[in-house]
Amino acid sequence: MASSELKEFKEQLKDLLEKGKANVVANALGCRSMGSLAHVEAEKRQLTREIHQLDCLGIRLVDSGNGGVVLQNTEKSSLIAEVKERQYEDPELVELRERVPQQKKPVLELKGDGVLRYRGRLCVPDIAGLRDRIMSEAHYSWYSIHPGSTKIYHDIKEVYWWNDMKKNIVEYVDQCLVASR
Repeated sequence: MASSELKEFKEQLKDLLEKGKANVVANALGCRSMGSLAHVEAEKRQLTREIHQLDCLGIRLVDSGNGGVVLQNTEKSSLIAEVKERQYEDPELVELRERVPQQKKPVLELKGDGVLRYRGRLCVPDIAGLRDRIMSEAHYSWYSIHPGSTKIYHDIKEVYWWNDMKKNIVEYVDQCLVASR
């Protein structure tokens, strides 16, 4: 997007947000009808529709403060909750959990929620195909379909951690026929 287009987009977005016209609500079954656009200026209707579509996908637009716009995913992954709940089922993570108090240089931590983290990232148990499901969610995302292993690794490592994660991601992507083309 050219800087002039971005500036116009931000101005239109700010105007719509100030007027409360871009606020839409998604319910658990999908996105509710946007309703009439008669109150929106004709040249801003397409933008309003697009903002509505982004909101339905769980994406919020935020001013980055440096002239850009940041997309924030507001949807919570059910995998995160499952990772937190199932950490006690993985013998390796149970052993790591027991070593937390003995660390000289703390890289593993247990927060108040009792969840084991490695440098702030959730430790993913090697059970119930959780790791494969996390890689699949990243690889078949609506936002970036069939990204390569490097992109997936950088996306996943923001939230998750497990031993040999990078190697596992490369192997996972290598198995995808579409991505290998």
